[in-house]
Amino acid sequence: MRTLIDGYNVLFSLGMVPTPVREGDLQRARQQLLEMLADGLGDKAKFCSVVFDAAKSPPRTPGDGVYRGIEVRFTKRREEADDLIAWLITQCHVPKQLTVISSDHRLVEATTRKRATSIKADQFIDWLERQKSPSPSTTSTPTVNPEEQARWMKAFAGIDKELADATSFPEESWTKGMHLKDDELDDDPRTKHRMKPKG
Repeated sequence: MRTLIDGYNVLFSLGMVPTPVREGDLQRARQQLLEMLADGLGDKAKFCSVVFDAAKSPPRTPGDGVYRGIEVRFTKRREEADDLIAWLITQCHVPKQLTVISSDHRLVEATTRKRATSIKADQFIDWLERQKSPSPSTTSTPTVNPEEQARWMKAFAGIDKELADATSFPEESWTKGMHLKDDELDDDPRTKHRMKPKG
């Protein structure tokens, strides 16, 4: 599964960038988004690419890189993130394994035409939660309240005495009329009944 994320589209849609934008706000927002992705995706992070517009990139951006397994891409100076993402969508050879996260109308259409999965930016958090591996369920010891415990103790109060008395078992009544012949001990039990009625 490959995921393409329209970085600033997600950040602005979720209100992760304050207004007015001050120096350092975009850098902090980008860092927050990448941390969220890395923590939420775990091992799946290596299949995720986040694209940011060069127009909003930090000064002296070194270009594409990898952050905790996530591919981070800044577009060229005259290129918008939409252009790069649209091109990457067309390059996908297995659309069923592609998810594009953006609310940009053009990208939603391009994703739909490719028959890949399109998720709006405001649904990003829900999508991220679904990517997390289910945590192993903890088995809790069931508790019984005192009243219920008292009822069960009363209901089974005589069970120990009953179990100690072998004559109380129903098997005792039907085995009384049966006996085992000594000569049958050496015979193959599959060829004859070992228990026969008396008399």
